[in-house]
Amino acid sequence: MAEMIKELKNSAPKPSEVNEKHPQEESAAAGKESEQKGPSFVTQEDVVAMLEKELSRSQEDWKYLPQPPYPSSLLQQPYPKGYEAPTFVLFDGRKGSPKEHVNRFIDALGPYAGDHNLRLREFSKSLTDRAYTWYTTLAPGSIHFWESLASRFCKKYFQHEERVTTTQLNNTRQKHGEDPVDFVRKFRDLALDCYDEKDEEALVEICISNIVADYRVYLENIGISQFSRLLEAVRKTSMSVKPPGQRTWRNEKKEAHQTLAIDDKPSNDYNSRKRKDRETYPPLPCKDEEFHAILDTMIADGVIKPVRPYKVPTREEKNDPRYCCYHQFVGHPTTACQSLRRILHAKIHEGVLELPSRKQTIDEDPLPK
Repeated sequence: MAEMIKELKNSAPKPSEVNEKHPQEESAAAGKESEQKGPSFVTQEDVVAMLEKELSRSQEDWKYLPQPPYPSSLLQQPYPKGYEAPTFVLFDGRKGSPKEHVNRFIDALGPYAGDHNLRLREFSKSLTDRAYTWYTTLAPGSIHFWESLASRFCKKYFQHEERVTTTQLNNTRQKHGEDPVDFVRKFRDLALDCYDEKDEEALVEICISNIVADYRVYLENIGISQFSRLLEAVRKTSMSVKPPGQRTWRNEKKEAHQTLAIDDKPSNDYNSRKRKDRETYPPLPCKDEEFHAILDTMIADGVIKPVRPYKVPTREEKNDPRYCCYHQFVGHPTTACQSLRRILHAKIHEGVLELPSRKQTIDEDPLPK
């Protein structure tokens, strides 16, 4: 560019040469210009002046000095003795947790993690993509402490990934036709990403309450507090309980036969009779008041845990005669609850529950007169 400007200067006509023109030519040219003003042209000297101005401006614009957001005096300080820059995990600002990235960055510094000035100088090496672009937009000298840089970084790239909460776990229920073992495994993996203050026993309780009733009735109140034991119990239960809505070739053959002739006789299917006998339990030999007193005592002692309701029952629902204190919803009376009867009969069989003995009353004169 400089050589080109020099050549243009040498080829430009000198002012003395321009002034040596004949006076008649000058007067004729001036008269012609007065008659008709023609277009103005840029001279060679104007071009040279414009090029020199542009060259000086471009040189000024391209003068770049690194201006970090931390004090520039840190650039003059040497690195700690023996320090070698580690391979940092890069953060692009699109995915991942900023707090986790800061912790990983500090861990990568190893024995030099306590040097806050080193953190300020090296943090940009752990950024890429849009995160590094954000770092370059920080005002020079605006960061004086490492805590300020980490705080602004975490505020900029807030946690944008959805976190699993207890509410989400309560809404994760087994779908119709879903294998119970697969559901428990899916729930367990989802619960690992839940960082609420819930221990494994509480998470297992939520998982059991979200299993369909056909399997849940055999899993409640048996003291399961670990997912490993729950998987084992669900695996055994699924082998003995027929899933709801499952069709077998025997049932299909039987239904096809019933379409030809109506049979009012009870079914002789052994599996259906066995399931019916297993799901029906006799009432306890006690009055309703005694039944409720026994239930309240066992709930207070923690022997029986009521089922977690989908919604909190209202006062009107609790006063309904069809309200079940165990399931905590209106559907059947507490004394007629088959799940509760099964649990209480099991407690009687184990010797945990002992009903008061009743003396048979005999009339003084049982024979009619």
